[in-house]
Amino acid sequence: MVFINIRQRERVNGVIVALKLEFELMKLKTILPVVAVAGVLMCEPAVLLHAGTSDFASPEAMGWFRKKKKSETKDSVQSKSDYEKLTGSDAIARKGMFNVYQKKSDYYFEVPARLLGRDMLVVNKLQRVPSELNEAGVNRGTNYENQMVRFELDKAANKLLVRQSRPLPLAPDEDAIRQSVLDNYISPLIAGFKIEAFNNDSTMIVVKVNDIYDGTETSINNVFTNINLGTSAIKNLSRILSIKAFENNVVATSELTTKVTEGTTTVFVTVEVSSSLLLLPEKPMMGRLDSPRVGYFTNPLLNYSDGQQRVDKKPFITRWRLEPKPEDRERYLRGELVEPAKPIVFYIENSTPSRWRKYIKQGIEDWQAAFERAGFKNAIVARE
Repeated sequence: MVFINIRQRERVNGVIVALKLEFELMKLKTILPVVAVAGVLMCEPAVLLHAGTSDFASPEAMGWFRKKKKSETKDSVQSKSDYEKLTGSDAIARKGMFNVYQKKSDYYFEVPARLLGRDMLVVNKLQRVPSELNEAGVNRGTNYENQMVRFELDKAANKLLVRQSRPLPLAPDEDAIRQSVLDNYISPLIAGFKIEAFNNDSTMIVVKVNDIYDGTETSINNVFTNINLGTSAIKNLSRILSIKAFENNVVATSELTTKVTEGTTTVFVTVEVSSSLLLLPEKPMMGRLDSPRVGYFTNPLLNYSDGQQRVDKKPFITRWRLEPKPEDRERYLRGELVEPAKPIVFYIENSTPSRWRKYIKQGIEDWQAAFERAGFKNAIVARE
C-alpha cells in the first residue's frame, strides 16, 4: 500500500515538473522578442534571431514600432475656405448684378471685380409711413435721396470702399488748366466694408452690408435727416426685411425706427424704406446744353478753359435717354419715325382703383404725339 502511494506520488511530481517546463518555455517565447529589441536599441547594426537565421534589420523594417498614419485609417477632411463658408449651401443665395447671400440675419454682397469703378445710382424711397408723416404730406413713394457712387478696392487695408461720384467741372482735355481741375476736385469716400472673402481667382469680393441698411450707418441711406426729422435710427428697433438681386440692380427693404421729442412729447416713428443700387450704362449719355427758348430743369456745371477771363457755368438739361436702335440710326437721321432702344415706361401701381386706370394710361400715352415730332414712335407707354 505504501509502495503504490510512492509510485503515484512520483507520477504526480513528474506531471508537475513537465507542466513547469512547458510554462517556462512559453515565458521564454514571450520574452525573446523583447530581448532582441533591447539588443537593437543598444547595438548597431543589430543581429536579430528570426526563424533560426541571423539578419541585419531595423525595428522599423520589422514593423514593431511603426505607427499608423491618420490617412491610413480615415480620409483627411479638407477645411472650407472663408469664401465657401459664406457662399455655401447653408446660405440663401439670390443671383443678380451682385449675388446676395443671407445667413440668418446677416447679408453679404458678392461684388464682381469687373464692376469696380463703374457708376451706380442710389435711389431711396419711402414704402410705408406712419400717420404722423402722412399728415405732414410725406407719403409712400416719396423719393427722398439720390446719389451716384463707385466701388473701389483697397487691398492694403483689406477693404471695399464706396466713393460718392460727383460731376467734375468742365475743362477741355487739351488745356493746361485741365490738370488743375483734376487736382483741385476730389469726390469723397463715404463708406468702407471689411472684405470677408475672395473667391479662388479673386474675381469676386464678399462683404457684409448689414450696417448700411439697418440704420447703423447713414452714408447710403439717411432717411430721417432727408425727411427733416433730424434724428438717428434706433439700432435694436431697426432691421433689414429683405435684399433682392436683379440683372442690373439690387434692392434692400428695411424697417427703421427713430424717436422724436418735441417739448414734453415723445413719439416713436417707424418707416419702411427701399434702397436701390442701379448699375448705370458704361457709356454715359451725351449732355445737352439748355436753351432759353424751351423750359427745362437744369444742372449747372462750372466751366474752365485756358482762354477765359473768368469762370462761367454751363447749364445742362435733365432729360430722358431716348436713342434710336443701332439698326435704325440711319432711318432716324433721314427723318423717319423709329422706336427708341429704351422707351419711357410708367407703371400704374396695383393699389390704383381699377376704374381710373384706363384714364391714367391714356393721359400718359397722349404724350406720344409730342415725341413723334422728335422722331420717335411708342416712346412713352404706361403699364399696369
